[in-house]
Amino acid sequence: MDILNILFGRKRYQTNRKKNSMPLTPDFPFELLLVPGQDALMELDRLEEEGAAEGFRPIIVGDEREFDFFADQFECAEQTFEEIIRDAKTISPDDFFEQRVQEDPAYYELEPGQPAPDENEKGGLITHLDSRQQNPKEWIFIAIIPDRNAHHIPAHFNYGGWNDCPAPAAHVALWRYWQERYQAEIVCVTHDVIEAKVKNPPKTYEAAMVLAREQFIYCGDIIHQGVGSLEGLATLLQNGRTWYFWWD
Repeated sequence: MDILNILFGRKRYQTNRKKNSMPLTPDFPFELLLVPGQDALMELDRLEEEGAAEGFRPIIVGDEREFDFFADQFECAEQTFEEIIRDAKTISPDDFFEQRVQEDPAYYELEPGQPAPDENEKGGLITHLDSRQQNPKEWIFIAIIPDRNAHHIPAHFNYGGWNDCPAPAAHVALWRYWQERYQAEIVCVTHDVIEAKVKNPPKTYEAAMVLAREQFIYCGDIIHQGVGSLEGLATLLQNGRTWYFWWD
């Protein structure tokens, strides 16, 4: 699907609505469903089951404040969906990790980690929650993407290419690799967050450390501004059923 064809004449999503009223549905390249934040994960599960039969993939895209970002991503796109998928096929994950470290070796040097977080700290998806109060947001949009390939999601959203966030084709290549190895599938995308469900997480701490290093190179903020160490991240990844990435 070439999402750029429908972007001309796009209006930015802005609305002054009363508290507790339903937000207006913004212009968007894909169908959007509006659900109460407290029901978002239950509705995501229902739509995933329906999508498996009908050929689509539901993606939580946050509340109405996200849509100026999405408009910018689509308007600034330098490649079509097809071109991103084509370029992703030429990217080796191992080469990506090596090149990224070579570009800034000091950034990827870490001291031995602090004690790993307690197993009980492993949580679930949080995109539907208010970042301060950790309560469900009032309303959440779920996008219906007519594509069963989860690793295609960054290409559909033209996601990345700003600050330290990898280019869209790199996202696609890495998520294809992680999908094959861990059955990891993107389920949430906002202006600075990607979350995934994982069906086959690493079972040993040693394997989780390998994955933690990969994820750190992909998204340095999850350690530098997050858990603080590879050891802490590995503990979360070992048998962990959700992944979280955040770019400042």
